[in-house]
Amino acid sequence: GPPAPPATAAAAAAAATAATAATTTAVRRTRVAPTIHMYAACIHAWARSDRPGSARRAERVLHRLEELCEVDDPANGGRGLLHHLRPNTVLATSVINAWGRSEERQATSRAEAVLRRMLDSPADGSMRPNVQTYAALINAYSNSGLGVMAAARAEELLDVLEGSERGDAGREQRPTPNVYVYTGVIKAWARSRHPEAGIKAEAILDRLEARTDGIGPNRITYTTAIDAWLRQDPEHEGPLSASRLLGRMERLAREHASAPPGGGGAEGGSRPTSSPTTSSSPW
Repeated sequence: GPPAPPATAAAAAAAATAATAATTTAVRRTRVAPTIHMYAACIHAWARSDRPGSARRAERVLHRLEELCEVDDPANGGRGLLHHLRPNTVLATSVINAWGRSEERQATSRAEAVLRRMLDSPADGSMRPNVQTYAALINAYSNSGLGVMAAARAEELLDVLEGSERGDAGREQRPTPNVYVYTGVIKAWARSRHPEAGIKAEAILDRLEARTDGIGPNRITYTTAIDAWLRQDPEHEGPLSASRLLGRMERLAREHASAPPGGGGAEGGSRPTSSPTTSSSPW
């Protein structure tokens, strides 16, 4: 056909140049754009740091990722710079771990706020809390120094998980509690300074031993329950209860030794899967 008018040809050339520049920019961004693993490594580094303010820095990294995923970027076609990434359960749980290790006065309230954000997260499930999340939050309470209030809230979280298992009316589906969840609640009672800390802690141990799904106590669980008794009454009831719990461990050890291979045992049958960014245990 006839050649394009000069104005039309110039516009086409300009459009082609712009498209090429946009493609080049996109390629360059792809080469240097951080991955979800990089954010996870950064959050985990702050979570493991003893530097003051580390928990805040860990949470700030999570916020920055959320913003880059959602904020409109005109240079990126109106999408977030990292629209292809999503904050996930591992990252948010690592932030809760960071607050649990911190000694800041508002550590538990900040950790609870992260849990609420996870519960309110989109239905795709990418940031829904799992059992490690609850274990990390309970551990934050056990480390908080808030006494009876912390222990009561830790046990309340366990009640929520067990209630979900039973299918209680009005209970949203939650993960199945594991040995670390129960042990964290026992530790919270041990550190609660409650006059009946040993009784409270052993009641949680009894609930764990009563499970029939292969989830059971381990050495740390029993040691923590013994510690609770010794803190309650180091002179009289504490030593007697320590001996009694030791006898329970010996009985379970004998049962474990006589059980057929693959039958589970006293070490506890449910442990969280390790990941590059969160320890399998909060302790």
